[in-house]
Amino acid sequence: MKKIIALLLTITVAASLFVFTASAEETPITLTFNGSPVACDVPPQIVDDRTLVPMRAALEALGASILWDESTSTVHAQGPDGTVVSLQIGSDKLFVPGDVITLDVPARIIGDRTMVPIRAIAESLHCEVYWVPENREVAIYKY
Repeated sequence: MKKIIALLLTITVAASLFVFTASAEETPITLTFNGSPVACDVPPQIVDDRTLVPMRAALEALGASILWDESTSTVHAQGPDGTVVSLQIGSDKLFVPGDVITLDVPARIIGDRTMVPIRAIAESLHCEVYWVPENREVAIYKY
């Protein structure tokens, strides 16, 4: 009888841990700029342990203008200060004035949106980026 009770207790504890983990993963990732939510029609997603966000929504929130070059599948973004950054879909290279930065994961199309690892791009446009794990939030600040 004690073995059965111990087995049931073990199963119950294991199942409750699984439920907690699953619910944390289902919490949507949010994007904020200077504390205000950024509306994204495609939610930020974690791919290969990196958070990808919709490039247009994120960069327009930063005040950047976006230009899409369909012939080369390249996105160009110009920050409010005139800084221009460029990246090609499928490439892990971010072109910034005077430098090329290798991204952890390449830009890609998800749900008809260009999804990018935002940290390098936002930092190239003179912003700070923080991951707030308890809220599953990508917080971008321009000081």
